[in-house]
Amino acid sequence: MILATTLLLAACGGGGIGPGPQESVVRAGPISHIPGDLSRQALDAVNSYRAQYSQPLLRTNGRLAAAAASHAADMAATDGLSHTGSDGGDVADRARAAGYDYCFIAENIAQGPQDIPEALAGWMASPGHRQNMLNPRAREMALAQRGAYWVMVLGERGC
Repeated sequence: MILATTLLLAACGGGGIGPGPQESVVRAGPISHIPGDLSRQALDAVNSYRAQYSQPLLRTNGRLAAAAASHAADMAATDGLSHTGSDGGDVADRARAAGYDYCFIAENIAQGPQDIPEALAGWMASPGHRQNMLNPRAREMALAQRGAYWVMVLGERGC
């Protein structure tokens, strides 16, 4: 498994970007099936991790789901694993395009996990990905999968 770090952007009020970006990537073998209800399974698993670290529980958000799904589809169409979309946009651009007005946004991506537990275990084993999943600023999340590509977006609206 090859690891890098995760794109982490934070913005409050006027949409300025906070701490410098950290990119993170997880790669694994080919996927053989597509799991059922990604949102519920992922939410339960991530909230279980967050509870272990005394972090607030997350809820799903349809706009984050749209941002995650669009990026998963883009990576599958281009057969490339990157936080930068084929249009040059990043997670902040995708969140805004989906109508998500954020003050915190983070993204984890992976290629190849066979199921949700494998994707989440890979992210939890990586310091940058784990930091995103356990970030106390995150209040909402979404997970999308297209083929071998997985995208998790975490965010906090407004501020």
